[in-house]
Amino acid sequence: MDKVSIILPTYHVEDYINQCLESVCGQSYTNIEVIVVIDGSKDNSLQIAKEWEKKDSRVIVVEQENKGSGPARNHGLSLATGQYVMFVDPDDWIEKEMLETLMNEVKKYHADFLTTGCCTEYYDKEGKLYRTEIDRFQNEFLPDADHVHQKYVELLLAGGMGAPTKKIYRMDIIKKNQILFPDLRRSQDIVFNYRYVDCIQNMIVFDSHFYHYRVEIETYQKKIHVNYYQTVCLLYSEINQRLKKWGVVLEKEIEEKFIQYFYCLIVWQISIGNSSSVMKDLVNHDVVLEIVSKSKPKGFKQSVLNFLILHRCYRIINWIMFILKR
Repeated sequence: MDKVSIILPTYHVEDYINQCLESVCGQSYTNIEVIVVIDGSKDNSLQIAKEWEKKDSRVIVVEQENKGSGPARNHGLSLATGQYVMFVDPDDWIEKEMLETLMNEVKKYHADFLTTGCCTEYYDKEGKLYRTEIDRFQNEFLPDADHVHQKYVELLLAGGMGAPTKKIYRMDIIKKNQILFPDLRRSQDIVFNYRYVDCIQNMIVFDSHFYHYRVEIETYQKKIHVNYYQTVCLLYSEINQRLKKWGVVLEKEIEEKFIQYFYCLIVWQISIGNSSSVMKDLVNHDVVLEIVSKSKPKGFKQSVLNFLILHRCYRIINWIMFILKR
């Protein structure tokens, strides 16, 4: 039974980390190490993790200054001794049979990579669960790099190439190719995944939802950085470079959805609101303008923003967002 390193980047999750660790340490697949990286957390997350370290020899707790989830995961990778790795966010939890089921699939196909679905649970500001969504994928084995690359964008759009959770990676591939999370405060996981996909020979898409992903709407919306559009442009440019390298030509329908994916990210940042200087830079960014010009807006809001961005009316955009937020 190969060892699996499970890495938890941990910051201010004292209300949830106990449930997470209970689910991780209670896996029916027992040959694991659980690396909890305390990312400068000032709450009781460290104390709770230390208690687990005392009672379960498979748990390893380390600390670092607050740098974000990407550097925390990199720290965990530097300590990992397993043949495989899985990432779990400490405010989420996983069902008992998850790892055993996924590892059986990985070993069956000698797979370099596995991605699967999840159960997304939405909570209001009082902490009450008000909606649950299940992400499903059709079971599929992609037998070579060409099939993997051809499938990449479709999986990205379906949510199968975003977060590093709900996946199984091979440690030898990560170490040999020195694959790390970039120092970005958001979407660094997308970068990690396309860097990893660039180095694999096959993968499994698996239909399951053992992973329970927690979304707190109020907190989630506040996490976005004022310059997130720069990250969106980086992702768009680098993914297009990868597609060109892989020789992938997107079908028209997939290409339109691909453009729309990035356009919606830009609209999302604008909707949250930014300073006039940031908005001015946004509407003058060449890649933003390329994405917006190629997009096909859906609905009145997207159509208006499309027109205003292309005409670089950043003051009007800010004014509209200010009125809508009142």
